Amino acid sequence: MAVYTPQVVRQVRIFYIVAVLVWLLLVYLLGLFSHGWGGILIAIIPVVVAVIAFIQCPYLESAREEDIMRANFLSLGLIVAISLFAILEKSYLGERRTFAAVVLLAVVASLISLMYVWVGPKYLSLTRHFKSYMQTISVTLLIYAVYLYFIYSEKSGLS
Repeated sequence: MAVYTPQVVRQVRIFYIVAVLVWLLLVYLLGLFSHGWGGILIAIIPVVVAVIAFIQCPYLESAREEDIMRANFLSLGLIVAISLFAILEKSYLGERRTFAAVVLLAVVASLISLMYVWVGPKYLSLTRHFKSYMQTISVTLLIYAVYLYFIYSEKSGLS
């Protein structure tokens, strides 16, 4: 099993730099840093994941990617979990627009991660990293939605 070539390492690293910048812009536009320390900690999860991938990139193997991408039930589970928020939403007292945007973006990121883009071997690793990062963003946004629900719920003891 061969590790990534220097060209693949460079492509993947550039991807993670751009992905973190896009994530930080999204966090800023949604105002996710304005909901306390818990929100800040949740919002930095994709940055931490990207930094780990950036550092470990030269040691990754294409064969390992296949093991990681084989089971993709996460996205379908997220779609089911998001529907539960429709039920919970009635007792939510925070800003509904932010809550709805976070939930909607979690679903969109999850659905995007289900797409397959057929590319040649030169870009296959890059598409796998993209799918993985979209799942990370989706899970992070779902965690953030749960956090928002509990800090702004009428029955919550966290607020």
